[in-house]
Amino acid sequence: MYRIIIAAAIVLGITAPAAGQQSPVHIAAQTRQEQAPELTFDRQEHDFGTLHFRGEARTAAFTFTNTGSAPLVITRTEQSCTCLSVSYPRKPVMPGESGTLEITYTPKNETGPFNNNVKIYSNTGSGRPAVVFVRGEVVK
Repeated sequence: MYRIIIAAAIVLGITAPAAGQQSPVHIAAQTRQEQAPELTFDRQEHDFGTLHFRGEARTAAFTFTNTGSAPLVITRTEQSCTCLSVSYPRKPVMPGESGTLEITYTPKNETGPFNNNVKIYSNTGSGRPAVVFVRGEVVK
């Protein structure tokens, strides 16, 4: 029985990697990771400064670049407050290209300091969202 299993492994090309070598499965996973997009922002936060109570909305533009080696697709965003709205490119951003993520803050019925964030989900190799922050203070 042992000889049959060895013969089948030889015929099918299934062998254990030699010392210091990686298995074909590990090499395939590593290749996929090397060809992943990377989302890199020009900065991680924006300070709106002082805003007036029930005033006009203010927008901050965050520039990002795909520093990876595959097309980048932003799949969704998650805002920490309903006072924030986000716009971003819906088309893939090719390696080396840049795009803009715009975060709009609309003062509502509260005054005082605020510090909110937006999580950006994409097809990067890490699987973790990127996070950018907006802050400021609302006064009457």
